[in-house]
Amino acid sequence: MTTQPAFLFFVLTLSLITSRLSTAGDLPLNNPTIIQLGVQNVGTTVIGHLEGRALFLTQGFLKTKAGEVPALECRDPKGTLVWRVQGEKPDYLMGEYLQWIDPGGKVEPMVLWTFFPNPKGGEGLENEGGLYRIRDGKLVHRFPKASNNASFPLDLASGGQDLLYSGQQFIQRFDLEKMQTRWEYNDRINFCWGYPAQVPEISGIAWGSEYNLPDGESSSLVAIDLKGNELWKVDGIREDLGSTPLFLADIDSDGTSELVKNGLDLVGRNRLPHNNIHILSLSGELIRTIPSMMYSNGLADLDADDHLEAFGVVSHRDGGTEALKRKELRCVDLVTGKIEWEIPVPRVGLPAANALAADLDGDEDLEVMIADGNPVFYGRLDGPDWGSLYVVNNRGVLVQTVEFPSWARRIAMCDWDLDGMNELLVQVDGDPASLYLFETVAPATVTDWTLPFGSPTHWGAEHHEQEMPSEE
Repeated sequence: MTTQPAFLFFVLTLSLITSRLSTAGDLPLNNPTIIQLGVQNVGTTVIGHLEGRALFLTQGFLKTKAGEVPALECRDPKGTLVWRVQGEKPDYLMGEYLQWIDPGGKVEPMVLWTFFPNPKGGEGLENEGGLYRIRDGKLVHRFPKASNNASFPLDLASGGQDLLYSGQQFIQRFDLEKMQTRWEYNDRINFCWGYPAQVPEISGIAWGSEYNLPDGESSSLVAIDLKGNELWKVDGIREDLGSTPLFLADIDSDGTSELVKNGLDLVGRNRLPHNNIHILSLSGELIRTIPSMMYSNGLADLDADDHLEAFGVVSHRDGGTEALKRKELRCVDLVTGKIEWEIPVPRVGLPAANALAADLDGDEDLEVMIADGNPVFYGRLDGPDWGSLYVVNNRGVLVQTVEFPSWARRIAMCDWDLDGMNELLVQVDGDPASLYLFETVAPATVTDWTLPFGSPTHWGAEHHEQEMPSEE
């Protein structure tokens, strides 16, 4: 492992471009600042503040003489490289996600980043990443088990934080002060891009798995408490439940939260007519199943009817046979199952966790943002690179399309320059990748985007008012 200071790398040039439709002055997104990164095949970018300074943390692969090696970069909003850490060897994989963790007290803010040898290289899956100090990139703790890093910090009622650290087939609760594991749970777990959710109402966490049962065609949903004891499990759902986040949300505004999970017919494994959104009670009872055809969703009450809607773009790869007939953005009411709108688009790609809702233009109504494109690595489609960001108003009208040179994904929104207004980040892959930063005129409610989906409850919407959960 090497840590390299910023002055050893090339000087970045910031440039301004306009979106494809930016000739109209009233469009919500115009003239982004582009930060060119040093890495490609980017996974996640998280945003936080250290001593009043905004920092962006992004991981990807860095080209070296030895080949492509995993790397983690820390930059400021002007694109200046603050530090970079990288692996020494090529043929490695990385955890898809990053987490900015701030336990407080004597423990400095850290970022959780994992990377490990590719099994094809014959070296197994011994993790070489872990917790890095955000101030200077110094490794603080190495986790021995490889992980896709679907993890999150757990606020403690007594102050400080623990870490829920999850790998492909385990979940651990980790003491960030003592730097040791409290417990491990490993039944019915098989994560890919999936993400557990914290469920404060049951003092626990819940997740779905990817085809974890012996038949190879069905999956489980599981909940455990914060001591690692099983609360309930649901077996036998014939979809991949381990590749999308689990949402905790009150879908009907009755004061009681539900669990929302978008399943997948992963690469058409079960030849289903469509994949489904599964809605469960906090006790694990299946309340309803709604046809989806989408890869992943954002959630919001777009039309102010006290019902949450799920929105996204159709997935040809994982949305079922009926999805193959469609190229569209869609929105469905999670209470009634009614399709609120369907908007044709010219093409569909792999929209991995790329939808959120927020006010972009300051009118207090929510806009939907859905990113899509042709992946650079896993899931790549035949044809050229492309990326698109669609902006839809709360009435289901497509008001803007922003085009990018490559896969657009992992959008995030917060007030990182502390001017009281939202800024939008769109992560665009490439060789190297770039961060597109858009100013908006909408008042902000959060200043940091420290987890891949904004919070441990994974709404994917900047406007939500849920408190950070804490241990009972």
